Amino acid sequence: MYKKMLVALDGSELAELVLDYARELAGNLSLNTVVLHVYNPSEREFITMRRGYINRIAETLECQVREIQKKVGKKPEEGALEVRAELVEGHAAEEIVRYAEKHHSDLILMATHGRSGIKRWAIGSVVDKVVRATKRPVLVVRAKARYEISNSMVVPLDGSRESEAAAGFIAELAIGLNSEVSLLQVLEPTYYVHTTDGHSVRVRYSSVRLEQLKDGARSYLEKVAGQLKGKGVDAVCEIRIGAVPVEIIKFADEKRTRLVAMLKRRRSAISPLDIGSVADKVLRRGTTPVLLFSASGRAYRKE
Repeated sequence: MYKKMLVALDGSELAELVLDYARELAGNLSLNTVVLHVYNPSEREFITMRRGYINRIAETLECQVREIQKKVGKKPEEGALEVRAELVEGHAAEEIVRYAEKHHSDLILMATHGRSGIKRWAIGSVVDKVVRATKRPVLVVRAKARYEISNSMVVPLDGSRESEAAAGFIAELAIGLNSEVSLLQVLEPTYYVHTTDGHSVRVRYSSVRLEQLKDGARSYLEKVAGQLKGKGVDAVCEIRIGAVPVEIIKFADEKRTRLVAMLKRRRSAISPLDIGSVADKVLRRGTTPVLLFSASGRAYRKE
């Protein structure tokens, strides 16, 4: 499923944080990798310098990837891959999405802070536009993220078939990276009740009802875990009570997980896991890299 990876850089050290993850993914999954740098038309006079920069990055990354392949024991015929540099003129988000579509990239890697530094490169700007525009999976690394070589991935589920797509997409990555998958469902301790005057109030579940919800969540998670185990993935289940984005972030920090895999949806989708809500908050407030999948992402697999 994963054969090609696109790594987007803007020329800053902050954006280069994705390279730690790029070499791990490329080395373990034998991914052909393109390091892409998009420059503005007003920067043409610096094109020679930019080309030298991106070529050096690609050469260094290829050497590091081959070292990883040696360590994991991949034979030359199994580990044959290509790492190359591409320089493109235009607007960053548009060119990243266009390149990924044209060259059938299976995964896009980006950092949330780049040349703009603390103003972010940025959620709300380039990264946000790419995440919303592409059907391809996007691994977003926060500038403040720690690089973890752990054997854990977290997949939050909300009980819907759509959210389970993230669990299906993560199976190959988990096997390739020798990672355990923690299936997490967070239950809100309260629910909304509409009053006769048109207002809504939050009411706490009774302890009995909360236990019933936990039993239902456990059965659901165990079913999904069984499907993953059938594919050879080591999967465990976890239930938390509290605010959904807060508990996802806390759990990821406790596990020191390498990434959180979530489904992104359009804002109109009826689900708590929306790029405008839970996934968005986890991405903005957490430190763990977030791998975002599109609900319609399976379509590009038919290419």
